[in-house]
Amino acid sequence: MGDMLWVSRWILSRVAEEFNVVISYDPKPIAGDWNGAGCHTNISTESMRHAGGLIVIKQAMASFGKKHVEHIQAYDPKGGEDNKRRLTGLTKQPAFTSSVTV
Repeated sequence: MGDMLWVSRWILSRVAEEFNVVISYDPKPIAGDWNGAGCHTNISTESMRHAGGLIVIKQAMASFGKKHVEHIQAYDPKGGEDNKRRLTGLTKQPAFTSSVTV
């Protein structure tokens, strides 16, 4: 998935060059009370799709939650500062410091 994301961004940047358009990957390029934009990723393993899968999903979410802030910071080139502007908890997204639970 990560490779496809980088290749897609590269293609988008090359096409934008041809049309003299600037691309921004800022998760919230305009301040204000709106959701912003993030990278949504679905995760599914075989055990999650079988009987008892909800238990496996809850275990995975608990595991992800232990390093939630660390991951949010790692995925942001500015160490989490851009994502803090997007993840305020005031709109549909949770606050920067809270992890999602099932």
